[in-house]
Amino acid sequence: MPKIYPAGQKILKKECQREEDVIEKRNKRKGRTNIQRPGKIINRIKVKDCNPQYMDPDEDLNRLGSSLGRRCSLKDSNAHKPSESSKTNKVRPTKKLCPNQTGEDFQENNNLSSLQGRPQIKQPHKNRKKVASATKNLVTASQHPKFQPIVKLTRIDAIKSQGVYNLNPIRQQCVGTFKYKLNSKDNGGIRGSEKPYHCPEGVTLWSKSDLEKDISVESQRLTEHSLETSNSLTDKSKALNINASLRGSFACGIVEVEGSAKYLKNSRSSKNQARVTLNYFMTTMFKQLTMSHLSRNNVTYEEVFRHGTATHVVTAIQYGARALMVFDRDVSKDESLEIIAGELKASIDNIPKISIHGRGSLDLSAKEKVEAEKIRCTFHGDFYIHELPVDYLTALDVCKKLPTFLGEDGEHAVPITVWLYPLSLLDSSAARLVYEIGTDFVIQVERVLDSLLEAVSICDYLLTDSIVKSFYNIEEKISKFKTLIERYKLYFQKRLAQILPSVRGGTTNATALDDILEAHKTSPFGQHKLEGWLCSLQTEIRGIKALIKGMEDSNISLLTGRFDRIEPLIFEPNITCIVNFNFNLLSKESKSLNTMENYLSEEQNSIRSTDIENNDEWVHSQADCDKIILRRQLFLDFASNNQQNEATKFVVTSRPVETQEGISVLLYCKGELRSSDFEPPSTPDVPKVLKTSSQSAEIELSLPPHGASGSIKYLVQFRKHTERWWRSQMTRDTEKSFTLEGLQRSTQYDVRYAAVCEAGVGPPSEVISVNTGEPESANCCCEHLEKLDLSHNNITEDIMKILAITLHLYRCVSLSSCRLTSRCYSALFSSLSAPHSRLTELNLSGNKNMEDSGVDQLFEGLRSENCKIEKLNLRSCDLTSKCCSALSSALSSPHSRLTEVNLNSNYNMEDSGVDQLCEGLGSENCKLEKLNLSDCRLTSRSCSALSLALSSPHSLLTELTLRDNNMEDSGVDQLCEGLRSENCKLEKLKLWRNEISESEKKNLRSLQEELNRTGRQVDIHTEED
Repeated sequence: MPKIYPAGQKILKKECQREEDVIEKRNKRKGRTNIQRPGKIINRIKVKDCNPQYMDPDEDLNRLGSSLGRRCSLKDSNAHKPSESSKTNKVRPTKKLCPNQTGEDFQENNNLSSLQGRPQIKQPHKNRKKVASATKNLVTASQHPKFQPIVKLTRIDAIKSQGVYNLNPIRQQCVGTFKYKLNSKDNGGIRGSEKPYHCPEGVTLWSKSDLEKDISVESQRLTEHSLETSNSLTDKSKALNINASLRGSFACGIVEVEGSAKYLKNSRSSKNQARVTLNYFMTTMFKQLTMSHLSRNNVTYEEVFRHGTATHVVTAIQYGARALMVFDRDVSKDESLEIIAGELKASIDNIPKISIHGRGSLDLSAKEKVEAEKIRCTFHGDFYIHELPVDYLTALDVCKKLPTFLGEDGEHAVPITVWLYPLSLLDSSAARLVYEIGTDFVIQVERVLDSLLEAVSICDYLLTDSIVKSFYNIEEKISKFKTLIERYKLYFQKRLAQILPSVRGGTTNATALDDILEAHKTSPFGQHKLEGWLCSLQTEIRGIKALIKGMEDSNISLLTGRFDRIEPLIFEPNITCIVNFNFNLLSKESKSLNTMENYLSEEQNSIRSTDIENNDEWVHSQADCDKIILRRQLFLDFASNNQQNEATKFVVTSRPVETQEGISVLLYCKGELRSSDFEPPSTPDVPKVLKTSSQSAEIELSLPPHGASGSIKYLVQFRKHTERWWRSQMTRDTEKSFTLEGLQRSTQYDVRYAAVCEAGVGPPSEVISVNTGEPESANCCCEHLEKLDLSHNNITEDIMKILAITLHLYRCVSLSSCRLTSRCYSALFSSLSAPHSRLTELNLSGNKNMEDSGVDQLFEGLRSENCKIEKLNLRSCDLTSKCCSALSSALSSPHSRLTEVNLNSNYNMEDSGVDQLCEGLGSENCKLEKLNLSDCRLTSRSCSALSLALSSPHSLLTELTLRDNNMEDSGVDQLCEGLRSENCKLEKLKLWRNEISESEKKNLRSLQEELNRTGRQVDIHTEED
């Protein structure tokens, strides 16, 4: 037999025998033989959606026994049939003698319980599990200080009078207030009231004196709390303990909520928001009618049965209150939502514990208060509170005082559970309830509403984005999308509300509700279509954010707001040109939004399936993206190069223009639109030196790849290699060659040029070096020299400038230990890059003052197409890892001719420097055959990169010297992997003094023999020759 406990406690369902047999057996077991059996067999079924209202202060108190009003004309016509399972589940109420009862009272209460289907009243035990009854129906109620704590329930469902059903008494849970919305239209031939809810005044079965003298009041105190973290309607309904029928009515928009039930309408405003809800629940007392009322012979006003305005009568009420405190914490971009949510849950879980131990907001530490200030609180409850909590600290104090708000004797409590008794059991002519919708359907409707609310939440979050605020078109699109979702939500609920009453009344098949759900799935508001549109929108926002990134740094103005206009700039007299980067695609109407709007305008038949799909995803078109990225780069480069030009302004807009392009660059000149598809000039090709003399240089120029049609001339810039500021000369037109005049003889110059259009100057080309001609006498006296050795001399910058005039005429030059500084290498650069250089071998060992800047100039000369250096000695030059990067670049240069490099005794190279050097060794342009890295303090960490370089298919290295390092066995093992590669061409490897063990040396000898047997002649030296 099922046991039934007080509200909020467990009910175990079980097959049972007929009630009179069970009661008889139980009474015989306890020695009672004169107990009268109930006169009817009662089966338990669920009856849904009773409407609690509060009495006005002028009305009579304790309207227990008021009948449930019948309104057949309402949208929510909740007529019910008993389910199949309900026909077999019989209820046996348990009985327990309460402390306040006498032995004479027990007989009366036992008989009343069997008719009411209510539990015996027990004081709650602290260890008893509190599990919601599977048979409870939830109706919520709120409390206002002027209202009396008595509930009146009005049944407003449409009633089907055909058919006879045995209806069992039921319990209804009251949390907050649910008000049914009434419809004055005709429904089933009966007119409805225009009131927002219906509560028939004075409808009762008994006189006031009979009701008041037989009401039993018992104490029933219970307090419990829980934490809720879900934001779905289904889980919110479970938190409020609401049954499926009332959930369905709320989801369909048939009921309005107040009090703690307003929690159902509280949703997150942003996806970057952590939320936890504290669910606090209390019960105080239990009021019930006695057995003297529930007899057909004791009814005073029998006309209630004939009027057909009620289906049930209230027989018992449980009082208490519920409070839900919703705590929200915004999560920044630098924080983890998961971590913040966990910390928030832990903080909220401590609130009841802090309250129990008497602590308040003043007891928190400084750090706890800082975190608490970030937490917002929203209160939904049935308690009357003068100041509602708005944050964590005030909620902490309110929770501490919450039990006192009901009064010392619970006089401020509100009805939370009512027991109803079917009138049909008293009189067969009374109205009955016929049919109810299934839980699965209610869950599906809740999921639809959740998806719509989630979409609205995402819209609210996007509307806070800085880019959305800057671009009015996007903001307007999101706002329109949000409005359409809210309109569709009302439309969806309206369709359900129109058909749900007739389904509950049995006049319409339940498949009509399934048809509405299917129509939703195929509509433009289906979940996957909404998610697709929002995903596309967010991708579009990210794309726009990437496109305008860096524009503000280039002094570009954003004119994309609602009231921003470009016209004032166009007619500004001091502004000659305006270059306008325009998002034309943002000004176009969204076809997807138009499809949604047409759907709501009942033009579904004109919507094709292709129209419903999102076609605004310009960011997913690779061709469009490439074109847009190119235009953005041209615009940004052009703007960056003209920041100092006050006559030209650069702006970003989102206006409609007559062009098919989604994004275009407009050019305004002198107050008129000169071009709606302006292409700024791009970076031109590298200039070429055609001829040089002692005081001039002729260079070849070419039009840029983009913006050539608008280019009108070139700006040629030059400077001495040692100078910082550029000097300029302008060409007359876009001629192919130009001669720089007025240069100094025997001087190295940096030269670049840029295309010029009407709006300004385009980005400059790469810089080339130009050397003016040398004196004739120098060529005559030095032609016979092959080798120049100036080692161990103190060569200053001035001396080096003189030497540089003739150094390129020698085959071999040695400047070892000459104390060369970084400035000396600027002069040396001109010799290495001289057009007719003969220099193939250069010794710079022992020059420890090179510095990184000097090395950069040296290797820049090695990259020159005129350089013919094959052997380079940089022993003991204090090279760093940064120098290795420059050397790697020189080795991988297309013009590199280096075949031998000596880097012996450079202690600052480190393993990272070797890693960068090996990148050049693996290049297809590298021609290096011999490399000396002796005594560079390398470790095993560098061996991995060396092994990869040896096994590179482009490697030409035949000799590698690594002596006097610290490779150890682990590093040698990595080198062996490279040696075994079929791409390796190494013939000699020197490894002595590398902390190698004898066993490893033995392995190396074995490897050498193995390679020799395969036809490769490799000498691996582990001992000094």
